[in-house]
Amino acid sequence: MTVPWRIPMKFLAAAGLFALAASCAGGDVRLGVIVPLTGPYAPYGKSVLEGAQVAADAVGRSGGISGRALVLDVKDSASQPARAAALLSAMADAGEVRAVLGGVTSDEALAMEPVARSRSLLLFSPTAGAPSLSGKGPFFFRNWPPDDDEAAAMAEFAAYTLHATEVLVAAEPTPYARGLAGAFAAHFDGGGRAATLWEGPADPSGFEAALPGSPSTGQVLYVAGYGPWVAGLVRALRSGGDPRPILACGALAEESGDWAGLDGVVSIRPARPEGASNPESEGFRAAYGSRFGRPPDAYAASAYDAVRMIAAAASGEGPRDLREGLRAIRRMTGASGTVSFDETGRPAKALRLCVIQGGVPVPLEGVLKTLLPGWQAAVARRRFEGGPRG
Repeated sequence: MTVPWRIPMKFLAAAGLFALAASCAGGDVRLGVIVPLTGPYAPYGKSVLEGAQVAADAVGRSGGISGRALVLDVKDSASQPARAAALLSAMADAGEVRAVLGGVTSDEALAMEPVARSRSLLLFSPTAGAPSLSGKGPFFFRNWPPDDDEAAAMAEFAAYTLHATEVLVAAEPTPYARGLAGAFAAHFDGGGRAATLWEGPADPSGFEAALPGSPSTGQVLYVAGYGPWVAGLVRALRSGGDPRPILACGALAEESGDWAGLDGVVSIRPARPEGASNPESEGFRAAYGSRFGRPPDAYAASAYDAVRMIAAAASGEGPRDLREGLRAIRRMTGASGTVSFDETGRPAKALRLCVIQGGVPVPLEGVLKTLLPGWQAAVARRRFEGGPRG
C-alpha cells in the first residue's frame, strides 16, 4: 500500500533529488539512528526504531531517494547518555551520515546535542521534551512538544479549572522529570499559588517506604517522570487512600502498556487528528500494524514523522540545507499530528488533556462535566480545611 504524505511541493523538488549521506553516491542513502534498545528505556527506543522502519519502508514504496534505498544505520545507546554521545561522535567521524535520529530521552538528547553542534551534524529527536533543549543549537530539532508547553497546560488546569492554590509536585530523580517539575512550578507559582517540589526514590519498590515521609501538602498532586515510574507512584498513593486529584505528565498517557488501576488520573498528549481528517495517520497505523501485528504508540508515530520530514526537507547537499528545509515546515500534518518549526528548531504542536477511564486514556473534554465536580470538591475540602488558604 502507499502511505499518503502531505508535504508542500517545494519540499519535493527534483523528485527526491537529495542525499543524507555525503559519501555514498550511487549507493544506499544512510540515516543514523541512535536509540536505547537495552536498559531501562528500551521500550521507548524500540517504538522509535519501529516507527523509523515503517518510514523507511514508505520511502522505498515511493521509489526510494533518486532510486536509492533509505537504510537505517542503527546503534544501541543502552539507555546511557554518555554512550549515545560517543556513538554520535563516531558516526560523525565516519562521515557516512549527515543526519541522525536520536536523543530518545531528554537525558540522551542533552548529551548528544553538543556533539551534533560541534560536528555540524543534524540531530533530530522524535521524543525529547526537556525545556532546556529549546534553542540549544542550530543542528538540533525535535518532533515532541517541549515540556514547558505541557507543564503550562497542566498548571493552568490545576489553577483555573480545579481552583487549586497548592500543588505537590512529585518528580522522578532524572533530568527529564526535574525539568518538567520545575517548569510546572514556574507556571503555577504566583498570585497566591505555590508548588512544593518533592523528589521521589529512583527504585519503584521504594515508594511504600518513602511515601510516609513525603510532603503531605497540596490540594492536587502532579507527577513527573517516565511512564513506569509515574504509574508506580500513582498506584502506591491510591493503595494508601490518597484523596487528592492526580495530574500526570504526558509520559503516562503515551505508555502503550498497562493503565490498570490509574482511572481518574489526568494526563496530556499531542492532539492527533484521526480518521478521514488525517489519512497520513491512518496509513501509518495500517502499515505499522501489518508489519508488527499491533497498533503503534505515540513514540513510533513521532519517529515515523521525523524520518519523513528529514527526507522531505533534505533537498540540498549539506546539513545547512537540511536545517533550512525543516525550518520552512509550516503546519505539516503527519501521523503524530500537525507541526511547525521556529527558527531554533522548536516545534509547535497542539496538546490535548486526557483522563484514564476503563484502563485507557480518553479525551478529557468528553467526560469533564461528569468528573469535574468531584475533583473541585476534593480540592475545596483540602484548601479550606482549618480556614482559607492562598
